[in-house]
Amino acid sequence: MSKGMLGLLSLSDVRGPMNTLEDALAGERGPEILEELKKFNRGEPCNLQKSPKEIQKVLLLMNANINIPAVTTPFVVADHFYINIGPNVVKEWKPGEVKIAGIGIAFQKFFGNQVIAKRDGHTLSSYKILQRAYDKAILKEVGIQTRTDLAGINALMALQPEGPHKKGALGVRNAFHIIDDTGTVRVVFLDWSDVGWGVGADGLGGYQWDAGSLVFARNSGN
Repeated sequence: MSKGMLGLLSLSDVRGPMNTLEDALAGERGPEILEELKKFNRGEPCNLQKSPKEIQKVLLLMNANINIPAVTTPFVVADHFYINIGPNVVKEWKPGEVKIAGIGIAFQKFFGNQVIAKRDGHTLSSYKILQRAYDKAILKEVGIQTRTDLAGINALMALQPEGPHKKGALGVRNAFHIIDDTGTVRVVFLDWSDVGWGVGADGLGGYQWDAGSLVFARNSGN
């Protein structure tokens, strides 16, 4: 079996549904769901639909008009996303710069060599996550086409260089959906610690967000 694969399926695609199933089995409908799974194993018709109580909106609109400026010169991701504070400093932080305390390995893999071409500005909306949810449930509400880019994220960070205690669009935990150089949509997460921003990335389906986190989506038509 290939590394990162489960048969013909990638582990990143399988992880989300498997986690959802585990959560469901641990919930109040666990015995009912287990019986339906046993029917599936026996080749009998089964029904694993969510109950009406479980089907509810995941997101609450917080801000519908967050301005993201145009990119007027090529935006080199590596020139803006590097550790400048804490034990693994690449280049020392200077007053006024965005404090970045951590960069994830997956983020480096997906975006470390990315260069964003010139583009027009656009606007984003931010949503508060109301209940624990996986990326695909969130995208079902905001639409997978409503993406921004790392230049847009950097612009938001520049308004809150030392954390979300300064007024701005970002919260303590933030989620964005970005296309990497292979054309694949990735979830990019931006978390504030006591020291600085931490930036990471993951494949869709495998990342679960806690209630209270913010997710950002590009407004349609711009």
